[in-house]
Amino acid sequence: RLSAIEDLGGIEVLCSDKTGTLTENKLEIADVSAPDRQAAIFLANLASAFDEETRTEPFDIALEKGLSADQVKALAACKKLDEAPFDPHVKYNAALASTASGRLLVVRGALESVMPLCPSLSSSDKDKISAWAAAEGRQGHRTLAVASCPAGDGPEIPKDIDKQDLVFGGVISFLDPIKDSTPEAVKQAGVLGVKLVIITGDSPEVAGAVAKQIGLTDSEDFVITGDDWLVK
Repeated sequence: RLSAIEDLGGIEVLCSDKTGTLTENKLEIADVSAPDRQAAIFLANLASAFDEETRTEPFDIALEKGLSADQVKALAACKKLDEAPFDPHVKYNAALASTASGRLLVVRGALESVMPLCPSLSSSDKDKISAWAAAEGRQGHRTLAVASCPAGDGPEIPKDIDKQDLVFGGVISFLDPIKDSTPEAVKQAGVLGVKLVIITGDSPEVAGAVAKQIGLTDSEDFVITGDDWLVK
């Protein structure tokens, strides 16, 4: 519409999402920090959609590709009994699954939300894990933490997940490639006098790394969080 073209011509600041707009949103596993790499990937898959028709999330697709041939067969033999979808307030999803080794409660989500659910983690363990995740973030890698514990005979996921004594399974990092067209688009926006601002739900480290990679800033530290924004 002509009115839309006129409005576009007057833009001075353009706010853009990151995932799927500046990046491909086609994830692949970059690295894993866990006592057992493949065990962590398998646990994360237990909290994914089991069948191909409903497995549409980029995280789920990338995690499936990380399974070994034997694990693919083992996952097919598991049965999901109940699941709680991702909740943006607690920043994790959960699944109750029947596996060859028994019934498991699996929680998968943001590292800062999953670690507090694991009482066996020491302060030094938490510091090491957080440092690893931050280093991955500075490379533009997104992270996903997973934890689990044996489940009782109940048919549903316990309401008090925070009291289930979960055991930390590991944290997985993912690479989300930047679109080939993004750097040139950012450059052209600058030529036209349009200031680009990235608004994302990812960590400050990831946001800053992507901003630097696409030529938006010279420093990956040029980031402000929602909490900082409210304070200021």
